[in-house]
Amino acid sequence: MKTTFLNFDSQNSSINRQTSFKRGLPSWFIRETKTANPYRIEAELADKGISADFGGVPTVAMCCKKVVEIMEHYGFELPSKFSFEPLEYKTLGTYSSYQDKVCINSNMKEFQDVVKQNRLEERQGSYHPRTGHFLQTYLHEFSHAAHYKNLCNRFGDSEANRIFWGYLTNNSPARMMIDPLNTTLRFLVTKPFLKWAIDKVIPPREGLYAKSDLCEFIAEKNARIIAEDLGDNLTLRYNDRIPFEQSPDYWDPTEEWKNGEFETVISKMFKYFDQDIWNGDINKLDSTRSIMTHFRN
Repeated sequence: MKTTFLNFDSQNSSINRQTSFKRGLPSWFIRETKTANPYRIEAELADKGISADFGGVPTVAMCCKKVVEIMEHYGFELPSKFSFEPLEYKTLGTYSSYQDKVCINSNMKEFQDVVKQNRLEERQGSYHPRTGHFLQTYLHEFSHAAHYKNLCNRFGDSEANRIFWGYLTNNSPARMMIDPLNTTLRFLVTKPFLKWAIDKVIPPREGLYAKSDLCEFIAEKNARIIAEDLGDNLTLRYNDRIPFEQSPDYWDPTEEWKNGEFETVISKMFKYFDQDIWNGDINKLDSTRSIMTHFRN
């Protein structure tokens, strides 16, 4: 089970606690949650093959409905179950691949009021992506579901389970991405792109929680990409497809590296890492990891 934890310092955060409509919560959504019928929305999602239990809470129903619409627009696979139920202390949400179920923690009372939920997400600071979007937790858990089901479609359930839980969950971005990059940068410390390269590394963009493992990294990144793409009407402004495509079967950066095009090589490295994590291409991940050491001289 993949779990999203609360920033344990968030309750003492000095971050602005006022409702911020600039961060994604429009006034029309607040109004609609007050009149939403959660049982009707459960019936609507049942028609899409999702068994949902919102516990009679309109805010949860509206947030789930909106995220389902967003994920459908991108073409992501959806979980077959959703529930609003008690989870462990300071757990925001979970995704269970065994049950194919997304859960939001009913013990977190903030999820019962969309304005309080918005404040909760904004207080996450650098722990979760800095969008501060009120749908962050929902987007994160639905991203886990989409990721896992993408692996199932590509490899079958058994192999997907091995890749997701055996490999991706047991490897950190630091081991796979940051350490190889730092090894390379030691040989390039005088280059002007150094700060640019470091700024591309997590954190800060994906948040501290993304450091946990490769599954959390890609879920946080996907949630951030979507949140940043949402307009005031909570529809996508720029992208209309899954952001992680298939990486090339073969990548040889020799000439670019020899020509001093280090920014190009490192940028491609991160792009291909994202794609290979999403698609469970273990061999490509290991190959890309070693490429920095190979070409550093």
